[in-house]
Amino acid sequence: MKKNQSFVKRIISSKFLRVSVAALALAGLLAARIQSESAQVINSEDTSIENVTVTSGYVAIVNGEEVAIASESDALATAFVEAKDSMSLSLSFEEPELEIVEKQLASTDLEETEGDDLEQKMEQAILSTTECEEYIYNVTVSGEETYVFALSSKEEIEQALNAVIAANTEYDYCAVCEEDSDANISVSLEPSTSEETVKLELLTSISVEKVPASEGTLVSEAEAEELLTGQYSDPVSYSIQYGDCFSSVADAFGITVDELLAMNEDYTAGSILNVGDILTIENYEDIIQFRVTRYYSEEEEIPYETEYIENDEWYDNVSETVVEGVNGTKVIYYEEVIENGETVSLTVLSEEVAEEAVNEQIEVGTIETPTYKYPVSATITSYYGERWGRMHKGLDFGVSVGTSVYASRGGTVIRASWYSDFGNCVEIQHSDGSVTRYAHLSEYAVSVGDVVSQGDLIAYSGNTGNTTGPHLHFEILINGVQVDPLLYLTK
Repeated sequence: MKKNQSFVKRIISSKFLRVSVAALALAGLLAARIQSESAQVINSEDTSIENVTVTSGYVAIVNGEEVAIASESDALATAFVEAKDSMSLSLSFEEPELEIVEKQLASTDLEETEGDDLEQKMEQAILSTTECEEYIYNVTVSGEETYVFALSSKEEIEQALNAVIAANTEYDYCAVCEEDSDANISVSLEPSTSEETVKLELLTSISVEKVPASEGTLVSEAEAEELLTGQYSDPVSYSIQYGDCFSSVADAFGITVDELLAMNEDYTAGSILNVGDILTIENYEDIIQFRVTRYYSEEEEIPYETEYIENDEWYDNVSETVVEGVNGTKVIYYEEVIENGETVSLTVLSEEVAEEAVNEQIEVGTIETPTYKYPVSATITSYYGERWGRMHKGLDFGVSVGTSVYASRGGTVIRASWYSDFGNCVEIQHSDGSVTRYAHLSEYAVSVGDVVSQGDLIAYSGNTGNTTGPHLHFEILINGVQVDPLLYLTK
């Protein structure tokens, strides 16, 4: 207030004096000069004679004091309104009274005053005749706690909030205080650049009211920044559960044991905690809280699908990859809403395929794969594959002479006789044309033409033909070619 009073006094002493002097001069001039409709005056600078006439004019009287003259009353009324409007932006004052009176005035005086700044004269008059008080801005911050303080300008409010934005967020936003024609003031956040990926909003309610200085508590901009960037405590009560200790509770709330004990002064590190004891956890929150809406995109993989092409000529255990699968990619656009540092919603706005996936194509057989059983229950002593420098085209089972040999699969006996190096040999042809061969037998239990089922007794093992000892040699032939029996045998 003192600063404002000195400001008003300076204006009164320097400017209002000018108005008083002008009024006295005007009165003297009228008394000395106006004696008829025409008079003569001597110009002090060039001693020339000028004609002075008396004409009608208007005098503005503000709060009882004459302050200005003009040839038109509208000019005085307009200057008065404009002066009030201009002053009301920064000063609070009672409504001044304006009276406009028509008078007979010297034409030379009108010429002198027409060019003066009437609005400035009105401002000087209002300042000198009315108690004026500067405006300040009351700021109310409403959240879990309410804070009220005042700053001297909207710009200071913006700077204080900008300090909070810089301290508590990573976004390039600034505060804007706008005042409408009715002196209503709004606070909003606007991007400093053409930001499109982030929207920053105030979660905390901030209201601003323009008031006379006597109606608020003025603080400095630095004090406002310190307050607004601070935190308040929102305590949480925790009930001790079985197995709890100070360290486990502290870890659960992300604080240290020392911090926990400082919040609960009735306890020490050596205190015993009982089930049901209550500990207080100071939960600090920012005084000014924000809502952040993020718009972003992520590239994700589109897994390829597998398509199967049926082949009616293949067994169902046979397959071949015709087309290799290739994953595609897509861009997903998200909207994420974050309040007080925590995500409260995540929404998929749209998806855009960047590259289509190529589906894998596999050709598979449809014929049910026949099952082959082990012809004997014995240890395999030699496998299918290279042996002694040549191909061994079956399996050898280590069995003694006379061991029962069973049909690996049902079919028709097409051989039950001596067969070269295989010695005594039985061959069974199956419905799909495949053949199973049993060699080095000691005797037969079937004859050519017999139809046998899987598991039927067909012979006894032996040591006939080209052998190194008693064993059973077993082969599976598909399309006349020996294959690895282990690929087909089942227990």
